[in-house]
Amino acid sequence: MKHQENLFPPMETHICEGYTRGNWIVYKCAECSYTQHFNWKTGKMITKGNRMALHSGSHVPTIKRNPSDDLY
Repeated sequence: MKHQENLFPPMETHICEGYTRGNWIVYKCAECSYTQHFNWKTGKMITKGNRMALHSGSHVPTIKRNPSDDLY
């Protein structure tokens, strides 16, 4: 069996930082102009910038707690 060469060159990979802005989760790349906005209520997604790199990242929302909740 003959080995088949990869038809596509390897993609550059960038890591994105995620944060919340209202109903939107925003992913922003520190290496290029790529941004992705995802509205978690409506499911709408808006992507802008460099799509020639493979972008990945995560977002873990922080929960604001009331300190008085810790009182017994």
